[in-house]
Amino acid sequence: VELGKYIAQGLGAEAEFCEMEFEECLDAVEEGRVDMVLLGMLPRAERRNGMDFTEAYYEPGKQVVMVQKSKKMEFSDLESLKEKTFAAQYGTLQSQLIAEQLPESYMELSDDIAGAVLKLRMGAVDGVVVDLAVAEELVKEYTDITVSSVSLEWVSEGIVGGVVKNQPELLSRINELLSLVEEEKLYFGWLDDAHKLAASVPN
Repeated sequence: VELGKYIAQGLGAEAEFCEMEFEECLDAVEEGRVDMVLLGMLPRAERRNGMDFTEAYYEPGKQVVMVQKSKKMEFSDLESLKEKTFAAQYGTLQSQLIAEQLPESYMELSDDIAGAVLKLRMGAVDGVVVDLAVAEELVKEYTDITVSSVSLEWVSEGIVGGVVKNQPELLSRINELLSLVEEEKLYFGWLDDAHKLAASVPN
């Protein structure tokens, strides 16, 4: 949201946010119902038909498996994850990694990280796959979950925005603004604020 506000301000416009499911967002930008989507999205080749990608504005870090603290010793390597159930946020890098690297396991998708963590704490899933930076904030708030010793391998493609196709001037201006965001390290500040806000919400 803060990134969207920053881009709108830089364009001399006012941001109007539309909350949708992941696939609906992709359809909306392809159909021109929105100008841009910010989804924590990977630049997958099949999505290029419906939108143009911005430059990457965030590089995810190590991808780890969070588990209930009482069961941490049960998860020591990828072999120990077989036939277990793992949660991830819908449409994200984490859901892709589960599908690709844990084919003998089961996946539960949630609309957001909070929903995935709730499933873990309730025992509805065995683990949650998240970015390490996110995991470190979550364990500060929830003392009954922890980071296991298992991480998933991946090559960073960066997180990009999607812009309505064939609008080169708009795309170029957005990329200029994203360069400023990177130079001033603004996104990491917004991300840190978001983590702190999430941690302050009552259980």
